[in-house]
Amino acid sequence: MRRRLISLTIPFAAAASAAFPGRGIAQLAVAEVTDEPGNTIRIVARDSGSGAAGYRLDASETLPGGWSPAVGAAVEDLGGGQISFTAPKGAGRRFFRIVGAVDTGELDPDGDGLITAFEMADDYSDPLKFDTDGDGFNDGEEYAANTNPRDKNSRPFVSTKPLVEFAEPLSAATEGDGIYNIPIKIFPALTGSINFSVNSRSTASAPGDYGAVSGSVAVSGNSGIISLVLADNLAVDPERIIILDLEKSSAGAYLRGGTASHVVCLNDNDAYYNGALIGDGGERNFRLRVLRHSGGSQIAFVSGGGNDGLSAPEGVGGSQSDGVIPAGTWIGSQVIDNAGRFRVTSPAMTFPAGEAGGLFAVSAQLQRVLALDANDPSLVLQHSISGAFTESISSTDPGKTYLNHSTSGQFTIFRDLPLPAEVESEFKP
Repeated sequence: MRRRLISLTIPFAAAASAAFPGRGIAQLAVAEVTDEPGNTIRIVARDSGSGAAGYRLDASETLPGGWSPAVGAAVEDLGGGQISFTAPKGAGRRFFRIVGAVDTGELDPDGDGLITAFEMADDYSDPLKFDTDGDGFNDGEEYAANTNPRDKNSRPFVSTKPLVEFAEPLSAATEGDGIYNIPIKIFPALTGSINFSVNSRSTASAPGDYGAVSGSVAVSGNSGIISLVLADNLAVDPERIIILDLEKSSAGAYLRGGTASHVVCLNDNDAYYNGALIGDGGERNFRLRVLRHSGGSQIAFVSGGGNDGLSAPEGVGGSQSDGVIPAGTWIGSQVIDNAGRFRVTSPAMTFPAGEAGGLFAVSAQLQRVLALDANDPSLVLQHSISGAFTESISSTDPGKTYLNHSTSGQFTIFRDLPLPAEVESEFKP
């Protein structure tokens, strides 16, 4: 069985078996060829030039041509310009050649998934070694696990226990949705229970926003569900959040994965609306309060501080809605509030005696007859609604009935944007 070795000086930009950034062009000469245990050949070459940026051992079974990188080859810098190459001998006749190559730092000569420039930066790892510290994990695996590739005692944690985590870190729900399910991923499969808790940084709380939870959920297989029963109150609230954390298994039955927390953004189905009546008499503004619950909706025309959900103008007493309609909460009737229709009729809203409008009682009906979004029956995502209105004005003074009249036109209402949820501090990792 004959093998021949050819020493070449070939500077080129190509994949190499080992890289030495900052060097120049090689002048290679073979110093030693030996047979090693395990059907392996070892070749030691000397580089008497300025030194290549990288070296590669090629093999061929036919000459000329047929060259390709030797499978299973390893390259080691012995220092002093000497380079060691080892490779399986293979069967039959084989020829070998040593190649000096140029490396710009973007190559991965040792095949560990990290380019030379990265491994050389701050002496992170050896660009010539697949596993710098010899602990059984290659340098790329140690980088992914945030362990030290130069310390054999620092290595990625490996376990056969199931890994449990939330399928997604974030989701959104609406007050009144009923049962809201949050999926969990498990791999490999687990039969048992998973512990969880509600983080104290949550701005939603039980039982006002959701039903009390047990802190444990039974699972069997590769998935599980944490179910929340969402409450439905009659108050206009800002957006709230529920933060769920997966907890450790007291029996060590599973490990927690990277997505160990889940945030549910809880939207309110109750809201205030700014409204405008647009008709022959111009444009007049008003406020609506819509409270939604399982039994239906309560819609009220509201005005004045404490009723309309508005803060007082800076430096001015009262409220921004004073004088638009009589101060108070005027609950409507004939209410339809769903994905197909929106309608409300106000009661006779009478101004108190002595006010500029005190001679009148005003009533109005707002009606939208076109279909709304069937996927949003609580109109939470319906930021504006437009339709037709009719309005009646009647005098409270029997001697001035000539002031009585009706008008009609178009109305538009715009939902107040909910206030964002606030969290006291950052989440724990």
